[in-house]
Amino acid sequence: MKEPFSRDGESIVLSLPAQQRDVTKQSMLLVAQIAASGGQEAWRLSPPVYDDPLLEAEEAVKGGESGIGDIVTRLRMGEGMLDEQKLSLRESDELATLLNYCRLVLSEAQTSMNEAKITPKFAEDLYSFLGYLLSSLLEALSTDLE
Repeated sequence: MKEPFSRDGESIVLSLPAQQRDVTKQSMLLVAQIAASGGQEAWRLSPPVYDDPLLEAEEAVKGGESGIGDIVTRLRMGEGMLDEQKLSLRESDELATLLNYCRLVLSEAQTSMNEAKITPKFAEDLYSFLGYLLSSLLEALSTDLE
C-alpha cells in the first residue's frame, strides 16, 4: 500500500485517494464547527493556562480567547491543502498540526461517548485513520534528504 505522504525534495507529495481526502476534509470541518460552537470537546485545542480562574480570566481579557478563533480559521483553510498534489514543508507542518487538532477533539468526543456508554465504531476508525495520516506525514517530514 502506498503511503499517503512522501517527500520530494523540499515538498511533500500527497497520494490520498479522493475518498480519503473527503473524509479528512469533513473531519476538519466538523472539528471547526465543534470549536466554533464552543463544544466541550474542543477544550484541548486551547487548554487553560492557569489553574486559578481569576488568572485564567485575566489571560482571556489579554487576548487569550482568540486562540480558538484562529484554530477554526486554520482548520477551514486546511481543507484546501488536501486538494493540492504537493505541499511545501511549511504547509505540511501546518497540515500535521491540523490533523492533530482533529485527533484531540475526536479523543475528547470518544471519552464523552464512553462515559455515556455509547461507543460508535466509526469514531474509533476515524481516530485511527487520522493517526495513520499524521504518522505518515510526520515520517515524510522527517525523511533526511540525501
